Amino acid sequence: MDPILQSLTTLPSYLLFTVTMLGFLLLFIAAYTAVTPYRELALVRQGNTTAAVSLGGAMIGFALPLMSVASHTTSLLDLAVWG
Repeated sequence: MDPILQSLTTLPSYLLFTVTMLGFLLLFIAAYTAVTPYRELALVRQGNTTAAVSLGGAMIGFALPLMSVASHTTSLLDLAVWG
C-alpha cells in the first residue's frame, strides 16, 4: 500500500485523538485555574512571568503523560480513561 494513502486512512483517527487531547487540556486548564488561589490567567495577561511559567509547567506536566498514552494506545476509550 502506498505510504501516503496509508497516512490518509489513519488521518481521521489522528484528528479524533488530537481533538480529544485538546479538550482534556482545556478541561485541565479550567480545573487548574479554578483550584489555585490566584487568578492565573489574569496574572499572565498582566505580564506576570512567574504565573505564566507556573501555568505553562502545569500544562506540560499534564500533557506529557497524556501524549504518552496517546502514542501507546489505539483506543480512544483508553485515552479517555487515562485523560
